[in-house]
Amino acid sequence: MKSKLSLALMFLVLFLSFIYVRPYDFIPVLEPLKLTRVFIILALIFSLFERLRARFIWKEKSFLYFFLLQILCFGLLPFSLWKGMSLEYWLDSYLKIFVAFYLIILVANNIKRIDLLINVIGISCGIVAVRLIMAYRAGSVTVLDGFQRVVGVATMTSDDPNDVALVMGMALPIVICLILNHRKALNKLFYVVLAALIVISIIYTGSRGGYMGTLVGIFVFVMMLYKKRKMKFLLVATSVSILLILFIPQEHKTRFLSVFDTQDYSYVDEQYGRVAIWKRGMEALKARPWGVGIKNYALAEGEQKSEQGLTGRWMVAHNTYLEIGVELGVLGLWLYIMFLLSAFANIRKTFSIADRIKDRKVAVYSDALAGSLASFMVSSFFLSQAYNWNQYVLIAIIAALKNIAAAEYQEFQSNKNDK
Repeated sequence: MKSKLSLALMFLVLFLSFIYVRPYDFIPVLEPLKLTRVFIILALIFSLFERLRARFIWKEKSFLYFFLLQILCFGLLPFSLWKGMSLEYWLDSYLKIFVAFYLIILVANNIKRIDLLINVIGISCGIVAVRLIMAYRAGSVTVLDGFQRVVGVATMTSDDPNDVALVMGMALPIVICLILNHRKALNKLFYVVLAALIVISIIYTGSRGGYMGTLVGIFVFVMMLYKKRKMKFLLVATSVSILLILFIPQEHKTRFLSVFDTQDYSYVDEQYGRVAIWKRGMEALKARPWGVGIKNYALAEGEQKSEQGLTGRWMVAHNTYLEIGVELGVLGLWLYIMFLLSAFANIRKTFSIADRIKDRKVAVYSDALAGSLASFMVSSFFLSQAYNWNQYVLIAIIAALKNIAAAEYQEFQSNKNDK
């Protein structure tokens, strides 16, 4: 399919740039304009006029699982602990994510458009990384157990350093794949610098879950990249490990290793420790297996805390899978897990096709997206990220890339048969 000017794509790119970079945080005059909402509405409107084939989207499993999650959110409204909160969040945020998910699959219908979206995400995260580093250097930090963590910089919908680290960790395999896919030395150098900035920004967040997710994401990316060249994989993995040991400051290594310390507050604090929060979450899930309604986890956790005779503020899940389970019930948890697994199935299909037709760019994209998704699945085990924009954006790109690869394979087979 020939690439042509697409207003739907243009507004989608603007939308993605704004949700990653959040320019209204440092240009306050933009805040009242609600430009992200304007861009996504315009992208949807112009997509209707571009005669894009929408029927195929219903054959996409990740889309179907996400659609069923939307139906479930609506269906659970009468059973929600706080109906107004659930309705507001679903309409204002989760439904908007679904529209963006639909548009990405629909509009990103050729490899040049995938290139554009991947580059936009990489550069946007690079801009966020620069802001994080500048904030850290300017002293915008919080101190936890003597450890400094950058604060005051947001991406997507959060300025929590743990959430920001998750987004940066997911971006790193993408930026590295851009280094590999670009041929010009100057372009490669640009993305090398971008990757270095993202690594530094992740370190400054001090997020243990972010550190772990980043390491797993890079490991999965490199493993898939060199799965047919095991010696090269071992060499790269060993080199990266040595560099981390040599150049990561000791206090950051200590911070990372503290996640395994059973004397850490996460294990022993009965009010605010993650383990205690998870136990109360499991009790809430057992009490209401059908779900308490979207964005109502803290209310359910508060109920469990009161029943145990505890006081203090109500806590979020600190675990994406528990968050989904408690809020959308056992059915919602199953749909969400199937949604994530469908993305990995799409990656496997994409790589298989790319390998057959010898399309290196598509193969490297699929490897990087596998790393990004693996990074999310690890970091999100320690964070409440069930409705995080980034996972849905990347899973939509994964689905679009699979559709493009399938079309390329059909063309490859047709040309082969004509010979």
